[in-house]
Amino acid sequence: MGKGRWIFFVLIITAGAGLAALFYLHKPQPKLDSTLAPAYMLLGHATRGISRALTEIIAVDSLDEKEYGEAIKARCDDHNDSGDKDYVYVNAVMSQISRFARKPFPYRVYMHESSSPNAFALPGGVIFVTRGLIKTLKSEAELAAILSHEMGHIELSHCLDVVRFQLLAGKTGNETLGKVADFAMNLLLRHSFSKTQENDADNYAFELLINSKYDPGAEGRAFARFLQYMKQNGMRDEREANIIRDYFMSHPPMVLREEKFSEKAGIWWRKHDKEIRYVGTKNLKKRTIEAIDSEYIGPPRL
Repeated sequence: MGKGRWIFFVLIITAGAGLAALFYLHKPQPKLDSTLAPAYMLLGHATRGISRALTEIIAVDSLDEKEYGEAIKARCDDHNDSGDKDYVYVNAVMSQISRFARKPFPYRVYMHESSSPNAFALPGGVIFVTRGLIKTLKSEAELAAILSHEMGHIELSHCLDVVRFQLLAGKTGNETLGKVADFAMNLLLRHSFSKTQENDADNYAFELLINSKYDPGAEGRAFARFLQYMKQNGMRDEREANIIRDYFMSHPPMVLREEKFSEKAGIWWRKHDKEIRYVGTKNLKKRTIEAIDSEYIGPPRL
């Protein structure tokens, strides 16, 4: 290649890089001045009132996740039915696994009215699960597996990192805590984590299960329930999804996940053939957390 052509090639590459950088710097960023109304429309609820704490002004570059979570919970508590049977039960299960959390805030699970099986996490220990998820799963251990996956996104800081990055990219200075909480919900309801982050959350859930009382095979079985749901509802691939972040759309292929964690559970059981673990099929049906002797199992017959 001649010297002149080489210089021209370098100039083209440099110009292309400059245009790409310019496009990135000027691409539209999520607006922080949105209210929580769009998010709650997706959740099937309407907002009521406002907590005084949500009007507090904070610097977004020094955002505290615990404080952030409290603001989101204040929003959610505004419309939550604390006597709801599903709500009481899923939080009782959450208390069984959140003891393994390292972040300094309590976890709370809220119900979403969707009939599709789904779950998603928000910063500060907030998790949503759908009515459809409770209906699709067949045991407490499977529910614990899904909650552990969502807990993994929080404990591994996937949720907070996404929100913080978008806030800083938008060059936001000081805002009310309530407005930042609104922004997080609107963002994460539609956000898809990377395949690496999803794999990390899957692995986190499996490690949590083997350190808990629950059967580690429950994670693979939970994924098998999703596959069955997809088949029954004519979902031929994983591109069909709800508006909110969806298990079928944003996660690694369900078939591979089911195979991977069923195999990992089989290996674990072969190494721990004297163990007994909890399943909780009756617990999920009755929405009760009480221990049932018949729900403990030993290693499966392989």
